[in-house]
Amino acid sequence: MVTPSTVEVVICTRNRPQTVTKIALGCLRLQSVRPTRVLVWDASDPAECELVESMTRQMHDLNVEYVRAPRKGSASQRNDAIACLTSDIVLFIDDDIALPRDGLEVLRDLLDSHPSASGAQLAIAARRVSSVPPWLRRAYTLYATAMGLEHPARNQRITRSGAQTGIPCAWPTGLHGHRGVCSVEWLQGGCMAYRLKHIRAAGLRFDERLQTFGGYALAEDSMFSASLVRRCQSELLWTDQSIAVHLPDRTSRFANESMAGAVYAFNGLCVWHEMCRTLKGGKMALFRRFVGYALFSLLRGSPRTVTGMIRGTLEYRRQSYMWHAGASDNDSTCSQHEDLT
Repeated sequence: MVTPSTVEVVICTRNRPQTVTKIALGCLRLQSVRPTRVLVWDASDPAECELVESMTRQMHDLNVEYVRAPRKGSASQRNDAIACLTSDIVLFIDDDIALPRDGLEVLRDLLDSHPSASGAQLAIAARRVSSVPPWLRRAYTLYATAMGLEHPARNQRITRSGAQTGIPCAWPTGLHGHRGVCSVEWLQGGCMAYRLKHIRAAGLRFDERLQTFGGYALAEDSMFSASLVRRCQSELLWTDQSIAVHLPDRTSRFANESMAGAVYAFNGLCVWHEMCRTLKGGKMALFRRFVGYALFSLLRGSPRTVTGMIRGTLEYRRQSYMWHAGASDNDSTCSQHEDLT
């Protein structure tokens, strides 16, 4: 009889003590299969840190290890946590994800039955908290579908524009048909499991550049998972045999609309450059995507989002120049070294 894989759970959180203890940890205490260890990687302010730490100490029925994060940011916190893991599988869940009772067991068994797969995720349904008028949501969905930017009926893929498609909890709340198990191109950060040996063999880290405009590194999950598949020549799995629920609170992850726009543009350009820049028609697809989002923001009455997009684009160009300049300096140094030898 094959021994089931061991699973460690990592929850990266900041300033949401009630959310992480009641939702994420609360659901983990009810799992049909207990994780080997749960790491709560907390980058909260001092008062919230003390509250979360005291709450986790009371969970004697769950092997919880509380860690005060040395660095703030979803990508940085995950990278630091990975270095401490010893299990076969790591499950990353957000602090506002309600994992179903059999969720951990389903993911473990799915990866055990597909030894070539690098990762897997549960389908995620969402309770949407949005002030966007229904007519505008429908208009944006139609535009995005027509331009090939999003399509909720497709599996999770990354288009030529760098956009992530097929998100089950996109504009329409809920899921789009029962599909069992299917192969996807990227995993959602809210509930994603990976083989630890594949991560370490690939030498892969979550891209911390995506934290340039704040700790919430939008799209770091898609970039990480898609890069892992390419490096390992493997596959990623999605299943709705068990369904997690996203229960977002009403606090925004961004300080203001300008920052949201900057993150959208900067992180979108990073993902596009890493994954899609060599694809035919990629530049035009990216242009259409940004124009569509800018128009959508203006129709919402959010002009600051557009100014933020401009700011994010300019910052990307500045950093790109620095990266290229650094690479040129390294090449020059190597050439000089070769001449001396």
